[in-house]
Amino acid sequence: MLADQLKVPTFGILGQSSEYQKDVLTNLSGQDIEGWTHPFAEGLCDELFDNVEAACVRLNQLLEGEGVASTYGEKSQAAIQYFRSKSPDIVVQYE
Repeated sequence: MLADQLKVPTFGILGQSSEYQKDVLTNLSGQDIEGWTHPFAEGLCDELFDNVEAACVRLNQLLEGEGVASTYGEKSQAAIQYFRSKSPDIVVQYE
C-alpha cells in the first residue's frame, strides 16, 4: 500500500510453475483452474514477471521514462475509498 501511495511500482518475480503461479491448479473441489496466479501476487504487484531478466528490462524502461503506468497509486486509493464506505465513523488522520 505504501509503495502504491508513493507511486513506486512493485514487481513480482514468480516463475512459471511456482507456488504462486501455476499452469494448472487443482482446487479443493477438484476442478482445474488454468493460468492461476496467487491472489496476493496478482493484487499487490503492479507487474508480474517469470524471471529477473524480464523484470530488469521493464525496470530499465521505467528508469528511461518509457511506459510509466498512470495507474500507479490508484489501487491504494480505491482500497481507501472502499474502507471509508464500509467504516464511515473511522477518521483517517494521515491526510
